[in-house]
Amino acid sequence: MNEQNPIMSARLKSSTWLEYFATYSRTLWDGEAGRLHAGVTIKLNKGLSGAFASLQDAGATRVSTASRISYQLRDGAAIYGYSANIDPWKNDRSTSANLQDFFSNSSTGYSIDAGVEYLVKNQAVLNYYDEDNYYDYEWKIGASLLDIGQTTYTFGTNSRSLALPRANIFDRDLTNKFLSITSKDEFTDSISTIFNSVQKYAGKFSIVNPARLVFNVDRNLGQNFYLNGEISLNISSIVGRENLYASELNLLALTPRWETRRWGAYLPMLYNMQKQLWVGAAVKAGPVLLGIHNWANIFSTSKMNNGGGYLAFLIKPGRLIRARSDRRFDCP
Repeated sequence: MNEQNPIMSARLKSSTWLEYFATYSRTLWDGEAGRLHAGVTIKLNKGLSGAFASLQDAGATRVSTASRISYQLRDGAAIYGYSANIDPWKNDRSTSANLQDFFSNSSTGYSIDAGVEYLVKNQAVLNYYDEDNYYDYEWKIGASLLDIGQTTYTFGTNSRSLALPRANIFDRDLTNKFLSITSKDEFTDSISTIFNSVQKYAGKFSIVNPARLVFNVDRNLGQNFYLNGEISLNISSIVGRENLYASELNLLALTPRWETRRWGAYLPMLYNMQKQLWVGAAVKAGPVLLGIHNWANIFSTSKMNNGGGYLAFLIKPGRLIRARSDRRFDCP
């Protein structure tokens, strides 16, 4: 199938992390017609699993004989690496022991979010001391920079850099070498017999988080119903192809919702970078937010259409932090 592609390349990156975050926000300006808010979120990341692989300038030569057509590996190089916390997992150990090693071998990274939003106020007469009313608005327009940072991992023992294919490696040889692979060690042993230059990775590697610039417009429809529109622009690629970076899949989103301070129901509709349309769902109950990106992943019996789910616990310090003061009624 690839005879018309003289040079073949491929790149793969995956980054999964556990995130602890703290947010600080405040009102910068409060006028009769509008209000300006700004906030920053500092995040501590624990790298759960990271992996990358790259095939560079691979080529094959067609060799025809009377009995068959073969393909000989001509040139190419490959690299692959993964996080070390995957290595200790053993099927003969308990799940709790495996998980303890898994988390203890996780490395730490950091990232930051920052954003501003402008609220066009509802001109109706409201009770200022009702906290829900304080955030009442007709329009909310926001811009933010998200996930500016990286997640760090320690190289797994079978991470390799491979170059200079050996002579006389044919397609049937590749099939035989990888026919019955059952472990990472066996894979490394097999692929090392194909290249003359095999180097082991050691130390740490980092994958830049899916940094992006997000523009958001929110419309209050009344009776706690809202409609939100969003566009997400990836900027993580500015670090260059020589570095590892993840990208956000979302491009456009439209989310109708019903929401109060304590309760919420959401129906996000997403058009992503792979030209797929997803319909997800989420619910909020007090400090818990639970959602999925795509209902198709629940009902499909044959495949996962990318995406996943999310679970967040949001803890608000409330009265532990000095309450917002109202200066509008102070005496001169």
